[in-house]
Amino acid sequence: MEKFKKTLKMRTALMILVSIAAAAFLAVSFLLNPSIIEQDGVESMMAGFRAGMATALLAIMVLLIGRNMRTLRNEKALRKLYIDEEDERSRFVRDKMGGIMFP
Repeated sequence: MEKFKKTLKMRTALMILVSIAAAAFLAVSFLLNPSIIEQDGVESMMAGFRAGMATALLAIMVLLIGRNMRTLRNEKALRKLYIDEEDERSRFVRDKMGGIMFP
């Protein structure tokens, strides 16, 4: 269980780094070109798409970080997550679906 706890902490740290990168990308994209909002055409659409993707990534990461932090504090939830991730049937189904996905 301690090995899984360490893995979960490393996963959370990686998610925090990705969140910081997404927030930095979002901030830099608006700081470097604040007039992008006023532009018309494809440039504006592409900027909006990038901003939306960075915002969605940031929101998902914040939710997953919160879930992992709650799980690390609660031993019962930690055990449940461990069983969910290490279950052989779930692993088999995940492998047949085409790989690893977010739980």
